[in-house]
Amino acid sequence: QVDCVVDLFISLFAMRGVAVVASFVATVVLQGCGSGKSPSPSPSPSPSPSPSPSPTPAPGHCSDALLGSGCAEGTCKADSTCDCVPGKRSNGHGGCMAEGSAVNLEFHVYRVSSKEYTDIGNDNAASARGILHYLHTEVVQAGCQPPSNTRPKGVDRVVRYKITMHNTQQVYNTRQSQFGQFVAFSNGKCMDADCDGNVWTPYGYVVGCQSQRDTAYGVDNMWMSLPGSCPSQEFSGKTDACKKQQPGGECSSPTGARSCTWTAEKDGEIMIDELEGITNYQAFCLAGNVEYDAGADKGTGCSFWDGVANKSAAEARVDAFEKLFESKFPKTTLAVPICDWDPVGLQEAIVA
Repeated sequence: QVDCVVDLFISLFAMRGVAVVASFVATVVLQGCGSGKSPSPSPSPSPSPSPSPSPTPAPGHCSDALLGSGCAEGTCKADSTCDCVPGKRSNGHGGCMAEGSAVNLEFHVYRVSSKEYTDIGNDNAASARGILHYLHTEVVQAGCQPPSNTRPKGVDRVVRYKITMHNTQQVYNTRQSQFGQFVAFSNGKCMDADCDGNVWTPYGYVVGCQSQRDTAYGVDNMWMSLPGSCPSQEFSGKTDACKKQQPGGECSSPTGARSCTWTAEKDGEIMIDELEGITNYQAFCLAGNVEYDAGADKGTGCSFWDGVANKSAAEARVDAFEKLFESKFPKTTLAVPICDWDPVGLQEAIVA
């Protein structure tokens, strides 16, 4: 460093004179000499961040314990009273409890369709969160199918049904649950092993439920099974004799009898394009757009489905879905029941 100072001192003296040299010497003493760049000043210590205030719970927020007892989120009050979900009743001192027997429940289920869908017997239907997850993973990522530029099977809407359910007391006695065991249907036929021996004979033709776990759509991501007549056969094989022998659970006014556990009525529908903000689906496809690409985890020309595992994005989709139904059919939304047959789903509801 001394050699550096001497060389620069001589050069400056020859060029500028004493005044400049004096100024330079003072600078060298304070800053040093190395690469020719002044060293960065020592950073000032950062002030300690102020602790963030705890988030204020939203009005009506329910604690984990109250949710687990059966309180409907958004309905809890300071004294721990709340509105109970279908199948639960107030325990009289804050929170909810089991009804004590099988009772009538009313709730909504949803199906995707390519036209007005009028019969959901011998089929599976979902909660709002369940149908959005199904659309996300099974429908929109396979959209724009040539040559017609449609979604699989021409799906273009979500149809909502109001279900009135009264399952049998045999189901309630097994687990103190309002729902029974879920079974999968395909083309009108129960696909589970020995549906009759495992479900219909011991419990009757009951409505079943299943929570879909490990998704961003939460524990209210549920599917239900709705057994109609002759559930052992596909639609094309349901003979009159089979329907008489296996009457199913659909009836006009459910009573909890083994063959009278549920009824359904259509209660509105929305178009998928409207939910996504697409005005013309064929034009959307012809422009090279896609609703959702699973590999990229986003769409092209459409951002509605971006982030399949993003919980905040999933909540925004649920909110948009529910608000669209509410805007078309005001004050008709029904509370989502707890899938109480499914012990894992019930436990997740308690700790969610």
